[in-house]
Amino acid sequence: MSINKAMSTPFLRLYALALLFFSANSILNVIVPLRIEALGASNGDIGFIMGAYMFTCMFFRPWAGHLVHKHGPVIVLRILLAVNGLALVLYTFTGMEGYMAARVMQGICTAFFSMALQMGIIDALPEKERSQGLSLYSLFTYMPTIIGPLIAVGIWDLGGMNGFTVAMFVIALATGLFGYSVPMQFARQQGRGNAEPEQGSAEPERENVEQGRGSAEPERENVEQGRRNAEPEQENAEQGRGNAEPEQENAEPEQENAKQGRENAEQRQENAKHGQRDAEQRQENAEHSQRDAEQRQENAEHGQGNTVQKQGNAAAAQERLGLRGALSRIAGNRPLLICSLLMLLASIVFGAVTAFIPLYARQISYGHAGVFLMIQAGIIVAARFTFSKRIPSDGKWHAWFVGAICLIGSVGALLLSLSQTMGPVVFYAAAVLIGIAQAILYPTLTTYLTFVLPGASRNVYIGLFIATADLGISMGGMAMGPIADRFSFSTMYAVSAAVGISAACIALLNRSMGGRRLQQAAVSE
Repeated sequence: MSINKAMSTPFLRLYALALLFFSANSILNVIVPLRIEALGASNGDIGFIMGAYMFTCMFFRPWAGHLVHKHGPVIVLRILLAVNGLALVLYTFTGMEGYMAARVMQGICTAFFSMALQMGIIDALPEKERSQGLSLYSLFTYMPTIIGPLIAVGIWDLGGMNGFTVAMFVIALATGLFGYSVPMQFARQQGRGNAEPEQGSAEPERENVEQGRGSAEPERENVEQGRRNAEPEQENAEQGRGNAEPEQENAEPEQENAKQGRENAEQRQENAKHGQRDAEQRQENAEHSQRDAEQRQENAEHGQGNTVQKQGNAAAAQERLGLRGALSRIAGNRPLLICSLLMLLASIVFGAVTAFIPLYARQISYGHAGVFLMIQAGIIVAARFTFSKRIPSDGKWHAWFVGAICLIGSVGALLLSLSQTMGPVVFYAAAVLIGIAQAILYPTLTTYLTFVLPGASRNVYIGLFIATADLGISMGGMAMGPIADRFSFSTMYAVSAAVGISAACIALLNRSMGGRRLQQAAVSE
């Protein structure tokens, strides 16, 4: 019976670390907008500060993979957990400027953390389990948002800043302690996997060498035994010749027999010498074979080092490309371009919900931001748990499936824009639809890209794709905030619905994108 690696203990510990790391966001996404509004900020200022988190994450993500490769995941993990804890503490005693700095620090930490874990999951899992691993990772990052918003509202209403301070200290301490205890050897083991075939072929040869050496030893012992047996026989022949001399005339037959015995003994001794030389030759051949096997294993290790060096050079080259190089890479690969554009547009809708629901909910009769975000997160968790194995993982482009997901998200945004006049039922129905879209779209597009992108630069391309998702989330706050200031939250969410509809149209207009063939063609080139 095959073991599901995506549900094995090492991966479950990584998912649990992701849960703790992102648990603070479920509280901050509610309290920070309320706190900034209390300080007299406009919707544009709130959107800018809220969007700074994902914008910073997007900016640093292309460099994250290179630095993790250069310094190792363990030391990078420990540093980012310490910086993340400092950022959480910074929220407890600063104003708007401190909130901006804390959001930037969190964005940097999230860039390194999410890249390290997601690339590790993609590289370590077999193709048929990639979508499940990515879905479970995303699932655990959203699990805190099921109860976190209600806790945040309770903290703000009952404990105020004192309760908020205690919560941030507890989360920072718990995440740091658990993160320092989680082993990150999975990435190193995966990196050594490239050399395993050559090392594996060297091991049987080494066993054969040892076997040949073992078979040569008994033969040498037999040669020595033959020599020892020949020596007494030769002595007997000499003795027989000495006894035959006084009676030589009367014992000619005995003398002939003695002479024959001596010749036989000499022949046996000569054969024993030849056998010893043959055994020595076999042992020498066995030693040569062992040296050859050791040389092959050393070559395999050098090959692994060259592979790692090439990966580091590719990451360094991507770092030097900058924004212009990143855009040219996206534009030069059609699947990457379409998926990045879809993720950008959909993430604008998701970002607008995250940034402004705590403020918009107060304008809805019986509207509650904590309940809305709890419903949305619960739908995300339930959908990813239920459909993790049903998300396409065949390397084909499912245009109607992706377009339907984008339409579901746009309908949810439209219901949000109508909630102020149609009441809380429509308001909470929007949470369900937006949750479904957010749960399925990201793992669907990411899984498809892992199949069609060329393997040599796949991680770099995936990093660019994730960066577009970060940009969309940040634009949901930064770009939509001024619209809310100029018009209203209802108008802002109507614009978000139009953005979602445009994403669905793009997906349906690109029904002819290829699947695995693109990856195979790229590899052959």
